Amino acid sequence: MIADEKKQMNLIHELFRELYDGSPDARILCAESRLGELLDGTTFGNGSTIHRLKVVKGVVYREDIECARLVEDESRDGELQVFFLKPFMRNAIALSPTSFFQLLKATKAPPSYFEVLMNNNGVYNSYVVRGSDSVPKDYYLFVKYPFGPFANGSFMLHHCFPSGKTSAIVEVTNAQFLAETIFQTLSSSDSGGTPSASTLHPFTPFALFVNHLRCLNEDERQDIDKAICHLESRSGVALHTFGSRSRARISEFALLKKELHMKEALMAMANHVFSFQARMIDFAVKECEAFSALVPRSSTRLSSHAVTRQMDFVTASLVQNGSMATWTLEQLQALGKRLRVQAKVVDGTITATDTLTMIRLAQNSQSDSSTMKAITVLTMVFLPATFVCSLFGMGFFDFETSPNESKLRIADQFWIYFVVTIPLTVVVLGTCAAWLKWSGRERDSIGDFPVK
Repeated sequence: MIADEKKQMNLIHELFRELYDGSPDARILCAESRLGELLDGTTFGNGSTIHRLKVVKGVVYREDIECARLVEDESRDGELQVFFLKPFMRNAIALSPTSFFQLLKATKAPPSYFEVLMNNNGVYNSYVVRGSDSVPKDYYLFVKYPFGPFANGSFMLHHCFPSGKTSAIVEVTNAQFLAETIFQTLSSSDSGGTPSASTLHPFTPFALFVNHLRCLNEDERQDIDKAICHLESRSGVALHTFGSRSRARISEFALLKKELHMKEALMAMANHVFSFQARMIDFAVKECEAFSALVPRSSTRLSSHAVTRQMDFVTASLVQNGSMATWTLEQLQALGKRLRVQAKVVDGTITATDTLTMIRLAQNSQSDSSTMKAITVLTMVFLPATFVCSLFGMGFFDFETSPNESKLRIADQFWIYFVVTIPLTVVVLGTCAAWLKWSGRERDSIGDFPVK
């Protein structure tokens, strides 16, 4: 097993050198040692095929292709390729190491793409590589959504200005639906007076990717909204009037509080994801403008009226998604406030219930105390008579009665009664006092906590 892991790591390092030895400056983005650290925590699958959507000379087609063929295929100027990685799991890639590096080689992905792909906190970035004449040569765009219980995705875009080639790698939730959307959009772009697929703008797949994830996260936001409405109905305090109200029983409020804590944890993650989404789309809008400024005037394909017009729609789509993402975030923050209100309602209800319970216990205790007082008073009334009866009923006293007189005779050994009773009483009282004093010290020791 260890030998296989070493063999795999050696293979990965060989592939890394094969990819980036020709461009040593790329190692600034991600050194080989850093790549090794990332690979240690990465799980590779055994996949060797990837779904590809390709546009060449206005023809759009899609296929599942072996990654080995990607390196052998001859690319044409102006073509666009979008590759869809299968979502796997956290810090995992469905492809085998060899197939994954073949994909990187075919798309000319920099080593920093692997850093972005393994990032779970969310990242967006772009940079431009210029040629010897300071003219933009390559443009790279990276986006990775935070990993969590919501829609996840990553996007890598590479555009070569001299050849007009565009490559993109997409890993996203419901990737099949996004692939179908992009395919339908590009397939229908040659009719109705819209720009033809041969003049496709490089940012078009990215705009559809942003819209796809924004819609998925909006669905998640709606699910949170419905869950909070349900919690409000169960707590009995809600502003909405739609739906049926089924207030939870007081005995269920402890479970309701647990559900609120779980929703609060979910809201914390949701706030992070939706904040990232809003900021990322603002970044994307600025990148569209920056990319347009980088297009050389000599590039007739990207400077044409058709592509410029399509760029307007791409920008409009991003701006619209950005506005919706911003207000979705506002709505999410409002949901967070409603959730905090429900937490206070539940805590207040539980506290009030506990207070009422304590009042009832105090009332019952007071009633018991009154009963004990009555019993004590009755006991005190009969105790002297009982004592006198017990005393004179002992054998130390003898009542002699005769027709002429009555005599009370006390035995000479009556002193034994006092000799036994008095010491025994002292022992009982002393034992009781000692026990009370010891129990008081125990309570004091339990109440004292060591301060560190």
